[in-house]
Amino acid sequence: MTTSCRRAVLAAFLASPSIAFSADAVRWSFDGATAEGWSPAHRLSSFTVTGGLLQTTITGSDPYMIGPVVRFDSAAYPYVELRLRSAGSGGGEVFFSSSQSPGIIAGNSVPFVLEGTGAFERIHVYMPGNPRWPCRPRA
Repeated sequence: MTTSCRRAVLAAFLASPSIAFSADAVRWSFDGATAEGWSPAHRLSSFTVTGGLLQTTITGSDPYMIGPVVRFDSAAYPYVELRLRSAGSGGGEVFFSSSQSPGIIAGNSVPFVLEGTGAFERIHVYMPGNPRWPCRPRA
């Protein structure tokens, strides 16, 4: 039996004045003119999409964006991979929601660190690191 879990993601970035995204995985390619369901929910400038990048600028403390709800087998896919570029170091969180733990709340997140070298970084966030993640990885 597989468990289908809902994930409304994304990261709340704590430092860095400007961030550019390029997505893989439950892939968002940003190869059109739209943000593909992502929205700047709090303390982020309007998104621009160019050249396969979703770009925004942080405008205040505790910025975050909201992504489209997706369903997937969380036991088969324990990692969320982010491809980010920032000139400033800091951290963020990937938030999730499931039928067992609904809502985008502080306890439904896994933190990550961003080096902020100005080059693209691939960040692998191990979601079962949070005990509320609904499924354990398959052996």
